[in-house]
Amino acid sequence: MIINLPSTFLDNIPLVTAFIDDEISSSSNDDNLINLFYSQINKNKIGSFNDNIAKENKNENENKMKIEKPIFEIKLGKKKRGKEAKRINKKVHGAGDRDNVISKIQTHFLNFVINFLNDCVNKFFKNKRINFKKFNHADKSNSTYKHVNTLKNCTINNLLELLKISDKYTRFDENFNKKNKEKLIQNSWFQKLFEMKYTTLFSYYFNDNKPLNEMILFEKKIILSSKTKSFYDLTEKNKEYKNEFIELAKRFFNYDEEETGEE
Repeated sequence: MIINLPSTFLDNIPLVTAFIDDEISSSSNDDNLINLFYSQINKNKIGSFNDNIAKENKNENENKMKIEKPIFEIKLGKKKRGKEAKRINKKVHGAGDRDNVISKIQTHFLNFVINFLNDCVNKFFKNKRINFKKFNHADKSNSTYKHVNTLKNCTINNLLELLKISDKYTRFDENFNKKNKEKLIQNSWFQKLFEMKYTTLFSYYFNDNKPLNEMILFEKKIILSSKTKSFYDLTEKNKEYKNEFIELAKRFFNYDEEETGEE
C-alpha cells in the first residue's frame, strides 16, 4: 500500500511510524488511514514539530534584532549643568616644581632689588622724589635657563637699563627706572652700588636663609623697610618646600659667599 503524505509529515517520521504500527492492521482503507493520521497529529499537536517552528521563529527574530541593532550604542545619562570643560593635555606644575620655584625666587629677589634701592635712596636723599618701580612680571617670572643666566651676569646698572617697569604703572614711562638711575649715578656710593653684580647682591638677600633687617654696604648701614623682603621671608611663606627653595637658590643663582660689602 502506497500513501502520499504531506511534506510536513517528513519531519515527524518516528511519530508516523509508531502510528502505522498501531493502526495499520485495523484499517484497510487508505483515506481512513490518512484521516486517522491527521486526527492523531491534531490531537497531539505534534510537540516536536511545534517546538521546531518556535525555535525557527526565535532564531529569525534574534537575527532580525542583530541586523537592526545600531553599530554604536549611545549611553544616555544625566547631563551636567554648565559648559562642558574642554580636555587639554597640559602639564600641571605644582608648587614644588623646579621651574616654579626658580620663577618664585627670581621674582622675589627682583622685587627685593627695587625695594632695597628705594631704602638706599631714603638713606641719602630723604627729600628727593626718586622712587624706583617694580620690574614687569614677564621678565621677573621667566625661568628659562637662558633668561636666568642673562640676569645672573648683569650688574644692578644692567638690570635698570634692560628691564622695563611693570605695565601697571600706566602714568610712568617704561624707562622710568633708568632715568632715576641717571639722577643718582654721579654719587660715588650709588655708583658702587650700580656696579654691584646680580649674584653679589643675591648673597646679601640670601643671608643663609636668616632674617634680614639691615645691611652694611660700602661702610654705610642701610635699614630695610617692611616692604624689603629677604629670602628668609620667601621660605617662610613656602615652608613645605623650604629645602627645595634653598637647594635651587644655591644651584641656579650661584650666590657669592665672599664678603663684598666693604671696600
